[in-house]
Amino acid sequence: MKHLTTLITTLLLSLITTQMSADTGGTYQLVPKDYTFQEGDIIIIASYDSNNDIQIMTFDNTRNLNDQFFYYQNQTPEKVTDIEENEVRIITMPSSITLSEVNTNTTPIELYVSNHTAGSIVLKKHYAEGQNLKRQSDRDSYLTWTDETSMWLTTNTIALGATVNGIVLSQKIGTQYYHIRAYKNKAGFLCALSKINNNPAVCYKKVIPPATVPYTISSYGYSTLYYSDKSLILPEGIKAYTYTLENNTLKVLETFDGSSEEESNRIVPRGAAVMVKGAPGEYELVETTADAYNNPRNMLAGTDNAEETTGGSKYYMLSVGKIGLGFYWGADDGGAFTNGEHKAYLRIPAGSSAKALHFSLPNDDMPTAIATSSATK
Repeated sequence: MKHLTTLITTLLLSLITTQMSADTGGTYQLVPKDYTFQEGDIIIIASYDSNNDIQIMTFDNTRNLNDQFFYYQNQTPEKVTDIEENEVRIITMPSSITLSEVNTNTTPIELYVSNHTAGSIVLKKHYAEGQNLKRQSDRDSYLTWTDETSMWLTTNTIALGATVNGIVLSQKIGTQYYHIRAYKNKAGFLCALSKINNNPAVCYKKVIPPATVPYTISSYGYSTLYYSDKSLILPEGIKAYTYTLENNTLKVLETFDGSSEEESNRIVPRGAAVMVKGAPGEYELVETTADAYNNPRNMLAGTDNAEETTGGSKYYMLSVGKIGLGFYWGADDGGAFTNGEHKAYLRIPAGSSAKALHFSLPNDDMPTAIATSSATK
């Protein structure tokens, strides 16, 4: 029996001290007072102690097998400035905090916003859905996790005179407001009744870099581009074009300009097949949101994967022939060919009188007549 008790104790201690797998942190921006939380926002909660050292909420399960929060002791990203002004305590929290590691027993914990409504939010573990942050009912001051819904109000007012440059987390219980804040002597983040000099905790939202896709402009300064499901922002100095046919002449239909002052003009919308012009090299195109492209006059089409061209009677690929760069037949007699991944091609609709083997590129938005040479691709 003694050996069994020892074994159980050893197993429990092992479970208690086992570290959760670490996640990469990042940069976290202070949530301003006028911010409206969005579903899925990833946040950390920070406060400060009497020495004005930043304290960040962490996960710890080493006391009584309960989930508790303790000081983040490993670093002090920045100092807090306290100013006495007309007996009102003004707390200036740093505008951003950078963390290298999160979501272990000894590093800050990330929370995410779920089921937010006007004036209130639900905070959950970022890495464990269904676990909500809650003030314990049996011990008013401690925070714990529960499967029950726990609504945390967002307020800009601190009772009894303290003001803070950020959204303060609090919960209204009856007629009283209870703020989440750090306590130096009790070594943890608690939820307790508001009072003067209460060192309230504020939110920092994780900055998620926008997704990008790699893109190469060929040594000739031209390439094609097509994504059915991604709208992409062109870098400065890069232009993209759609083309149409008028009187058997290839003409620029639309221009997307990465140097435009209008943001909408810099976006190639999802589903737009374009030819891209710019300095040769490697680029990262930033993903954004835009309505799907829909202009039937655009004679360019594209494929997300290596697929056969469709939708026309003659097909051309951007390539170099005997008379230079242009759109040449991709197969004998202008037949269908296998188009590359995320590449565009030129297709001539059935019934068109255009029968050229090659279309010269318009230069700087100016239309150029069809070249009727018999150059091969």
